[in-house]
Amino acid sequence: MRQIAICLVVFSCLLTTAWADTITVTASANGTGSDGVPDSASDSSTTGTASARADIRDGFARSTISTSGAGAVTASGLFGGSPNSLGAVATYERVIMNTSGSAQDFFFDFTISPALLRIYDNAGVNEFSSQQNRMSFAIDISFAGLSLFDAAATMRGGSKGHVLEETGTDLGGVFSIVTPTAARDRDWLEAQYRFGGFTGTLDLGTLAAGSSATLLYTMSATLSTLTGETGGAASIGDPFDLSGTPGLSGEIRSEPAGGPSPDPIPEPGTLLLCLAGLGAGVVWRRRAR
Repeated sequence: MRQIAICLVVFSCLLTTAWADTITVTASANGTGSDGVPDSASDSSTTGTASARADIRDGFARSTISTSGAGAVTASGLFGGSPNSLGAVATYERVIMNTSGSAQDFFFDFTISPALLRIYDNAGVNEFSSQQNRMSFAIDISFAGLSLFDAAATMRGGSKGHVLEETGTDLGGVFSIVTPTAARDRDWLEAQYRFGGFTGTLDLGTLAAGSSATLLYTMSATLSTLTGETGGAASIGDPFDLSGTPGLSGEIRSEPAGGPSPDPIPEPGTLLLCLAGLGAGVVWRRRAR
């Protein structure tokens, strides 16, 4: 049994992953309220979670993203005065290096949680008004500087009419009007689009042995209002609870290009340690006899 255990240790020493990486996540938020007072925040991390929040009168923006790959953004407010603007951005940057002895095909499996766009309006604006409300979200995923996936939507207007503008992948927004329950809000229109989730796999292409490339994805949520008694929300996931509702999450995987690849060659130091372990096993076996 001891010989088997030693062999397993030696075998595991000889195995290495096909690629290595470095990850940087960045979160930022900003806003300016009707009182003209701005607020902004930013954060970054290479080992954990980055989170940022900006607060203005009657509204806030927040972004959170983890090196595990999960992130979310939101911007929300219900304003008495104007103008108001809020924005939240989360960025995930992963530099991948092929450390195997042969070319590798890389893939990115990802999931997008349902997004939301919502308008509150008691001012009676429409999509043609210069005072229209505007809520939007956007997602972009790129590899080696080439955009492979994007989805964006903007809801603009108010209680007298609105329009939804979409670009990139259609996430299937479903429109509804919500009747406010509080008596003080009975004259406010609350119209929204809820978008479906999305799960997909991106073919990132082939990296030659020793080469590297960067996976980058960004998500954002913004809102702006130009008249009082208006507001809204834009969100992708829940930045207050990444474990429950991440806006975007994903993982990279690889496989040998064109078939099985040869076993990677271990570094000299690793090989010496493995051989030392193997030698110890041989000595132990001889003494046991």
